[in-house]
Amino acid sequence: LQKEEALTVRVAKANEAEGKEKEIVAEISVLEKQRDELEAELKKVNISLAAANARLRDVREERDQFNEANNQIVSHLKTKEDELSSSVSACRAEAEVLHTWINFLEDTWLIQSTYAETKNKQVNEELEQHEDFFVDLAFNLLSDYKKELTPSISRIGKFVENLKKLNER
Repeated sequence: LQKEEALTVRVAKANEAEGKEKEIVAEISVLEKQRDELEAELKKVNISLAAANARLRDVREERDQFNEANNQIVSHLKTKEDELSSSVSACRAEAEVLHTWINFLEDTWLIQSTYAETKNKQVNEELEQHEDFFVDLAFNLLSDYKKELTPSISRIGKFVENLKKLNER
């Protein structure tokens, strides 16, 4: 009887152990399945993370390239601005010289014109006093003035035209 009881207990314990074993095997199976799913999910996350890191690296590289190109453009524009500023200063100085030259030529022309008018008045007065004698003299004198002044006037006219053309630029 004890033997039978021992066998019964043994069978009961064996059944109980077998049931627990099946539960544990099932639990292990579920946990392994979860582990596999989590590993698969982790693999996907790692792939997504690697892709995101690659995109971030590309964006940073693109930003750095843009900044470098932008810095080069800004530097180039600064150089051009400095060149233009220097050119403007040179042009202003040149314009001032030309303006002074034009004023000089205009003053010279005015002096020359005033001189010619004064001489003409003086000649006319003298002609009135000595008409016959001075007619020949005046003709010769005016011819000489014409010969002397024509090249100068022509050159002054050319200078004025050239200066006006330079001012128009």
